[in-house]
Amino acid sequence: MTAPFKDRPLEGATPIDMSGIPEVLIARRQWACWTYEHDPRTRRPSKPPRMPDGRPADGHDARTWSSFDACYDRYTRGECDGVSYVFQEAQGLLAFDLDHLAQWRTRDLAIVQALDSYTEWSASRDGLHVWLRGRLPEGRRRRDDIEIYSRARFLAVTGARLEGTPPDIRSSPNLHAVWHRWVAA
Repeated sequence: MTAPFKDRPLEGATPIDMSGIPEVLIARRQWACWTYEHDPRTRRPSKPPRMPDGRPADGHDARTWSSFDACYDRYTRGECDGVSYVFQEAQGLLAFDLDHLAQWRTRDLAIVQALDSYTEWSASRDGLHVWLRGRLPEGRRRRDDIEIYSRARFLAVTGARLEGTPPDIRSSPNLHAVWHRWVAA
């Protein structure tokens, strides 16, 4: 199935709620800023990670990562549209990025319920990020409008927690079953 066109929200990105972001993420120096940019290759908006000084950040180069405070400060001054977090597989954190909630609502809410961990609205307001403690075996990390982040990739963070979900990042006994059913198969 072809994914719907993903455009920059007319009202801008979901505002960051710093109080909603789990402390385990804020404490780590694994952050970057982002601003919507037009990607001429895909002809769609993108959110490339940048250091607070505007230079590119790289998911494979920790020297380009910043503190949450430095990135959030730039955000509060209106110098970027949001902040993003880079995953390091050794830390055992991952996130399910569920895009186009309007189209996949039943499936996505079933995934959120099964995983029962910190879940936030995406920057576009049409997706969810389910954050987890755990690891997955080698295999697919993307299918339809689900993408799993676990290594050397930045994911926009909003802190806009989905009502009814835990405020902390948890382990889930259903992680592998959810991965097998909706991604790996």
